[in-house]
Amino acid sequence: MKFPLVSDLSFTASEQERRYQRARAEWLAPRFPRIVALVAVVFIAFIPFDAVFASAHAVQLAAARTTVACVLLAVAWLVRLRNDPIVAARAPSAIVGVVYAGVFWTYFIVGPRTEYGFTEAVMLVQIGVWFLVGMMFTTAVALNIAGTMAFLVVELAIGVPLREAGLSCLYLSALLLVGGFAAWQIERLFRRNFADQEELEVQRREYRTRAMRDGLTGAWNRQAMLELLTSSCRLSAVAGVGGAVLMIDLDRFKPVNDRYGHQAGDDVLVSVARRIQSVLRAGDSAGRVGGDEFMVVAGNMQEDSTAREFAARIRCGIELPMRVRLHDESVTVEVAVGASIGIALFNGDTVAPETILNAADQDMYRDKSQRHAHGAR
Repeated sequence: MKFPLVSDLSFTASEQERRYQRARAEWLAPRFPRIVALVAVVFIAFIPFDAVFASAHAVQLAAARTTVACVLLAVAWLVRLRNDPIVAARAPSAIVGVVYAGVFWTYFIVGPRTEYGFTEAVMLVQIGVWFLVGMMFTTAVALNIAGTMAFLVVELAIGVPLREAGLSCLYLSALLLVGGFAAWQIERLFRRNFADQEELEVQRREYRTRAMRDGLTGAWNRQAMLELLTSSCRLSAVAGVGGAVLMIDLDRFKPVNDRYGHQAGDDVLVSVARRIQSVLRAGDSAGRVGGDEFMVVAGNMQEDSTAREFAARIRCGIELPMRVRLHDESVTVEVAVGASIGIALFNGDTVAPETILNAADQDMYRDKSQRHAHGAR
């Protein structure tokens, strides 16, 4: 099973693309406030450099940096408060806009005639964009292109010569190409890893499903039925809705095996599994839990009379005559088997699954004794 990618770093299956975006957002949500807080701290930490390189504007720069940092921290707090992966996924774009605005604000304050390297500052911001939204390649490219264009406009607005402004943008464009290529490769790596993980999970589910199925009938095996019963008991305890467990043991099955062979016996078991399945309601489960023993877990069954009627329908289906193959598989013969069925109800009270199974087994043995006493063989 493969999960191909198309050239624009999107999965060809729209549903898988949504799962990837959701997984990325859930990964980012708990980490995003810390990332933003770190950006705010770094922004504030440049105040001493303001005093050294632009002492005449130190107060204005400190105010500008503090304002930007407060906005960043407020956004981080709101994202943390919402605890919403979708908000966390969309917030990086706003954060980048705030940081760009902060850089341009400081540039307006000090002007072009200082030792401040604002081209280098914007380069750092662009590198930060790749780290902040590096898993959203298209978004990061758009943000950095917009930032580069805005930087060019700001430089021209404050009187930087066109040649010098163009050279600064050339530097930024080179960084954009290098950083963009790296981010593109990173996102491809993330997406391929996500696809591999999904493929591995599909294989695990398939292996687990096969391990939980009976090899002959295809019905659930004993382990699966015990897990289903445990889950049903927990659901019953939470929702207060009862259910029933039916233990089914075939009568007159051994004579079929002894007289017609194991091929005929296997055909009987397969037919019985199908007939039980055909009677089940939505939400019920059936499985083969022993040689000729079957088990049904029925949900939303409150009354013993309802469970008895359900068991009677199952018994009627099982006891209908069926054709089975003999040893050479070229001849068939008609046979009929019976079924002894034990019932145990469970409700919202906390009861161990083992206790319910024992009760169903005991009821099944009573049913078998009564049927034998009345001549059923």
